[in-house]
Amino acid sequence: MEKRQLIYEPMTAFTDLIITVLGLMFAKGLYEHFSVTALNVHLYWGFAFFMLATGAFFGAVSHGFGPYFSQKVKAILWKITTLSIGIVSVSFLYVLIDYFPGVSSLGWIRWIPFIFYIVYILVIMVNDKFINVIRFYVPVMLLVLLAMLYSQFVMKTAGPGYVSIGILISFIGAGVQASRFDLHKHFNHNDIYHVIQMFGMWFLYKGAMMM
Repeated sequence: MEKRQLIYEPMTAFTDLIITVLGLMFAKGLYEHFSVTALNVHLYWGFAFFMLATGAFFGAVSHGFGPYFSQKVKAILWKITTLSIGIVSVSFLYVLIDYFPGVSSLGWIRWIPFIFYIVYILVIMVNDKFINVIRFYVPVMLLVLLAMLYSQFVMKTAGPGYVSIGILISFIGAGVQASRFDLHKHFNHNDIYHVIQMFGMWFLYKGAMMM
């Protein structure tokens, strides 16, 4: 009789849990910072980290115990994960709106992230393949990167530089994941991506606190 594994992808689940803990810690730090600064940019950053932690937690559950679940349960877990990533993107858009005074003064522009997420939900409900998540997430991250580079080199502010490094590190991690490069059968491309993402998260947090 074939022996069943208790945890099917232990390292992937473990690294996802580390991201969950880091995300919650960073969210807590930013919420506390918001209580002092009262700047919405810190509130939105905190919410982005909280939703990143949420997605990572359900990712850990899926990687660790997914084969035990029915197809319906696995589909629900994946939907929650993808919708969480969408909220992270929306939070980043609100960060940009509140960070640049000229943009935040335009009242109508606050509807754009909301409409963006409604479209995202409709697409994901029809087809929740990861490529559709990427089609929404990557353009947002590129927009944030360009805005942070502008703020760093034109406006001469410090925090956006760390955010830019964090985004670039995340892109490197995503590239490694897409390449499916494995160091070991128990440390695959997903695990490498998670470890790289942890470094990216720290730079994002450092920059967010300074903004």
